[in-house]
Amino acid sequence: MKERERVIAQLHNHEYVAFPKATVKEYLDFWLYVVMIKQKKIAYGTYTAYRNIIYNYLVPYMGKSRLSSVNRGMLAKLLKTIDSPSIEKQMLGVIWGAFNYAKGKNFIGINPAIGITRTYKEAKAKRPAVEKPRPSLTLEQAIKFMLECKEKEPGILLPLFFAITMGIRISEIIALKYTDIDFGTNEAHIQRQLGRKVDEDVSSVQEGMLIKQELSPKTYSGDRITPVPQFVIDEIILEREKYELRKGKVIDFQDHGYIWCKENGNPFNRGSYKKPFKRLLAECGFPDMHWHDLRHTYATILSENNLSLKAIASAMGHSKEIFTADTYTNPQQIITDGLSAIQPFLEEVLPSDVTETLAIDSIVSELLPT
Repeated sequence: MKERERVIAQLHNHEYVAFPKATVKEYLDFWLYVVMIKQKKIAYGTYTAYRNIIYNYLVPYMGKSRLSSVNRGMLAKLLKTIDSPSIEKQMLGVIWGAFNYAKGKNFIGINPAIGITRTYKEAKAKRPAVEKPRPSLTLEQAIKFMLECKEKEPGILLPLFFAITMGIRISEIIALKYTDIDFGTNEAHIQRQLGRKVDEDVSSVQEGMLIKQELSPKTYSGDRITPVPQFVIDEIILEREKYELRKGKVIDFQDHGYIWCKENGNPFNRGSYKKPFKRLLAECGFPDMHWHDLRHTYATILSENNLSLKAIASAMGHSKEIFTADTYTNPQQIITDGLSAIQPFLEEVLPSDVTETLAIDSIVSELLPT
């Protein structure tokens, strides 16, 4: 009767543990392959990162322990053995996600990750702050970069335009199709990315397309509409003319409809831009930077010219403005506004014809808002 009373109290307080005998390994297998892959549909890169943490660290350390026996002390002891900040950060993400889900489904009575996460944050706050600002191009440099690309590296012209003037990720750039462009409203529907599926049968994938499979956007907010400057629309139209010519000339042409694609119509992969991008940086005399920093450039230019943070976040596919501010821009007051604010700004500060040969200083002086 006492046991019955205890279970009734646990049920009433939502503390009843459904599977008290499950081991940590059994649960983490379930969490990774069922919850994260089948239900959450995580990207392949995320899957490999989680798998590394689980089977190289968590399972060897506590895999045979019962899930219900894990406590904050065990997790804290494990974290003290990690020297790499990146591994530590990934481990905290896995620990929090896995144990929070277990508590939510009543697999455990108490979430041990709550305390350990708080302990980590307190320890991090005591560490000396080392600011590593993300590199970014100024508006003048961005215009110069596009002008030089048109002349020196035309093979990456469109992806460069998309990154600087639309702020979209490289995985979204290689997945952009002509059908995603509304030529009447000058807008693009970002609705997919290319990558590798986690649970795909490799034997069923077309040769050369394993890492170029169509996936949903990175996040729910990643499915979005973003404005496209007129000069970019013009370049897309010119590229479409070349695309149609190749359809009739190239043997075994693959008509997938991708805007930035190879001669045979197949899409490029995420690293196809690297060599011409590095050459272009050197040609312009710019410091070395990552392609993703062009996305930072997009957000920073808009932010510095007083564009609504909400509008910038929406255009970039972020669900929270604070993430955009912390990761891509300098902190500023969040203003409630719409995405429509970006289009007039782009028309004002970017040239209608990027092939014009005016000196860069005169372009900027005419285009920058007063």
